Amino acid sequence: MTAIRQTQASRPAPVRAMIRNEARLLMREPAMVIWMLIVPVAADIVLALLPATRTPLQAFGGLSVWQTYLPVLVIFTLSLMMVQLLPGIAAGYRENGILKRLHATPVSPAALLGADVVLYAGLGIAASAVLVVVPVILGNELPGNAWWFALAVVVSLVSFIALGASVMALAPTARFATGIGTVATFILWFSAGLWLPRTVMPGWMATICDAVPGGAAVGLFTNAMRDQAPPWRALLVLAIWTLVSGTVAVRTFRWE
Repeated sequence: MTAIRQTQASRPAPVRAMIRNEARLLMREPAMVIWMLIVPVAADIVLALLPATRTPLQAFGGLSVWQTYLPVLVIFTLSLMMVQLLPGIAAGYRENGILKRLHATPVSPAALLGADVVLYAGLGIAASAVLVVVPVILGNELPGNAWWFALAVVVSLVSFIALGASVMALAPTARFATGIGTVATFILWFSAGLWLPRTVMPGWMATICDAVPGGAAVGLFTNAMRDQAPPWRALLVLAIWTLVSGTVAVRTFRWE
């Protein structure tokens, strides 16, 4: 009996083993790794190295170009992982019958999806840390309040996970999931100010963007850059999107 227990204890937990397996599969897709990790970090480093991007500008509400676009790059990375890439991978597993076949094994299909969520969430948090730390090493300042910034990362990540889960649940195929996720991420990026900074948006456009998770998330990050507490409206918007998306995902998701 003792030997059996020792053998069972030495075996990796199913989720832990699947995380390692999913990480190996991810490493076989260099284009995906470059797109979701290397591109935003490279853009961040370029911005950090340019002296002109460190100067506070009135057009950006008193923030520098780097301070304005750091939150956007974090949102870009988190949403790309959780809303575009992850739903397509999970829908592909369902489409190919992998989730159905796992029902006949001791490993729950939920363990596979949980492993993917943990893997991509961990990568998102690590990438967010790199986006902050590397420019600091290059001479830039830390966000005005690092704790508020960390909270913004967590709250935004949870909201994007719920949104990605709803895409995963509703999309019948992997291609459809990737397509919906791509449209959703472009909306999130625009509302966060990727192409048009939020400070120069017309009032009506900024109001609409504030009701989108990307716009609400960038509000949290921007306040953190200014050492200000998170705006309650942004927290409320993200909470509503998380609740609604999570409910849709739970009620509509099918293993096959």
